[in-house]
Amino acid sequence: RGSCYDDVSHPRCLNSINVLPLVMPKNKKKKVVPPETGLSNGHQASAIVTQPDDEGDTGSVISSMDGSIFSDQDPSGFTGAVDDSSDDQEVIRMEDILLENIDMLTDKSSKTRLSALTYVDKTFCQKVVSDFLTGRVLELMEVITKGIKRASGAERCQNARMAMLLSVQLGTEFDLASAKPVLTTAMNDASIPVMERAMCLNALGFCVFMSAIDSLEVVKLMEVFEGFYSNRRLNPSLIQAALNSWSLLLTVAPQMLIRQLVDRQFSVLQTLLGSDSTGINISSGQAISLLFELARDCDVDVDGESSEVADALHDMAADSNRYKGRKDRSQQRSCFRDFVETIEDGSVPEKHIKIGSETLKLDTWSRIIQYGALREILGNGLHAHLQSNEVVREVFSMGPIPVVTVADRYLEKMEKKYFNARYSKMRTKARSKQRDKRSDFV
Repeated sequence: RGSCYDDVSHPRCLNSINVLPLVMPKNKKKKVVPPETGLSNGHQASAIVTQPDDEGDTGSVISSMDGSIFSDQDPSGFTGAVDDSSDDQEVIRMEDILLENIDMLTDKSSKTRLSALTYVDKTFCQKVVSDFLTGRVLELMEVITKGIKRASGAERCQNARMAMLLSVQLGTEFDLASAKPVLTTAMNDASIPVMERAMCLNALGFCVFMSAIDSLEVVKLMEVFEGFYSNRRLNPSLIQAALNSWSLLLTVAPQMLIRQLVDRQFSVLQTLLGSDSTGINISSGQAISLLFELARDCDVDVDGESSEVADALHDMAADSNRYKGRKDRSQQRSCFRDFVETIEDGSVPEKHIKIGSETLKLDTWSRIIQYGALREILGNGLHAHLQSNEVVREVFSMGPIPVVTVADRYLEKMEKKYFNARYSKMRTKARSKQRDKRSDFV
């Protein structure tokens, strides 16, 4: 019989085999392969590879690096050459998606239409797409007017917002003749819910402010809004919307109208100060301050009304009624302290907004109200529109759009990166301290 050791697969045979350690061949010296033909100026990639040894070991690519990073001319690594192809592709992709959503605005499903409206709203807030809208304005205006007429709830409000955003993109090219009748009908229709009527009222005032050329159009609409906020039986939301829209139009009203408004509206605005709504109180106080500011600029005598109005504003600045929330009381006091200073001293709380290399100064109530209205519509996208939207820049007389060089873009990007890194480090330290406190408590 054969021995068990004749079979290598036998367990006893396997136990008797000594396993020798595997010795890998030593790596040879790395050699730098010269760049291929056609690569010059040190701007093309040069590969540093490990040559395989004679036994057939597999070589590995270590890295592929751009020689321009190590240029002696700029130790920071910036050479002034930026490839904009990725930015162009992103713009093309954004426009394609935007066009698809605009086509879906006429879908039969209300859910699909609302989703498309939301996307177009977000894009219009964050991007300046006035060139893209060329040739598509009539289509959009038809969708908006039909939505305000026939839709209800959130869809009607979203269509009213779309009208405002479209006026921001187009300015005087906005089709106000098509939007005004449907917005006027909706805000006067008592069968429509109050919030939808208030949104349409705000949209009408804002669209006229952004796109109206004739000052007579502004004066007529201001008279309509006066009828709204003079009627104390209306819902507070409608009264506040009418006050805000009236104040916004007052910033662009002709100067010859100021004297009439001082005689006609001071008493009405003063009666609104005693409202139970904090929003109405603040809106009426802001309207009074704006009217005083414009009257002084036009050399209209308001000394007779100033003492009476100042007393009423002082009372609102010291209001401590308990039926209002603490936050509402604090906001009302802060705002009315500024209103009192305007009436008594003519001073306005100045604000400075940093926009790239520019600074926007808000030193009048007119500019503060205009900025607040645009911020309410655009949100965080207002910064981008102040940089590159001619219509918005014209509102604040900021002049032509500045030319941003590649170096400016690079520096701005690095500043943001440095700020984010520093903020992240501070946040990490704060959270670590908070965790330490919790551990000590436990």
